Amino acid sequence: AAPHAAPQVAPQVAPKASSPQTWRIVAEAEVRRDASEATPSLGRRAACSLVRAVKEGDWLQLVEEPGFVRAASGGKALAEVVPSYRTVGHGGCAVKHAYQITDPRECTAAGAAAGVAVVFDEM
Repeated sequence: AAPHAAPQVAPQVAPKASSPQTWRIVAEAEVRRDASEATPSLGRRAACSLVRAVKEGDWLQLVEEPGFVRAASGGKALAEVVPSYRTVGHGGCAVKHAYQITDPRECTAAGAAAGVAVVFDEM
């Protein structure tokens, strides 16, 4: 089944590395004073909590509070970017610097996040 054509809903293109993004902490994490395990702990973030941060190597520099949280260790992700969605209206995704959603499950989730009802045609 194909979704109706308008309005299009798409994840925004990832911002530049220096732009803050929303991240979901995968497992409980220490907030460190600096981007090093050797620096003092400033507290903890629970698994599934959201933080606004800028990625710097394997670390996330928090932007709404002081400190750093590990984003990855030994090739394993400890935090993941939370996608943001928006309607792009006329002109299509490429014109709006976004990419088109082609997976029905992601389309439904994006529609809910953007406040748009998603209706699929019967085949």
